[in-house]
Amino acid sequence: ALIVGDGEAWQTVLRFNLRPGEWNYLALVRTEDAFTLYLDGKPVASQATPGLQIEDSPLPLDIGNWVGKDRPFNGDIKEVRILKRALAPGEVAAAVESVRGKLP
Repeated sequence: ALIVGDGEAWQTVLRFNLRPGEWNYLALVRTEDAFTLYLDGKPVASQATPGLQIEDSPLPLDIGNWVGKDRPFNGDIKEVRILKRALAPGEVAAAVESVRGKLP
């Protein structure tokens, strides 16, 4: 799940499933009013989030189950990129193709 906090409460924005034991290329794209999650270049979840404000925070970005602490991440992460702009669907697909065949 993608969970964001606003300083007062946690909000689940997206729910999705990954394939256990396999490499998954996950891309989360945020536009002004929505989040879209791509798995291996294909959109698998989307949620409109009108009015959701995400502010700069001194807290760290956590990947895993920091909120629930009952299902810790147990795997490998090859790369994390954070951009200042939303990728277009074609850019996400091209990024997947650029790494296809390079992973174990």
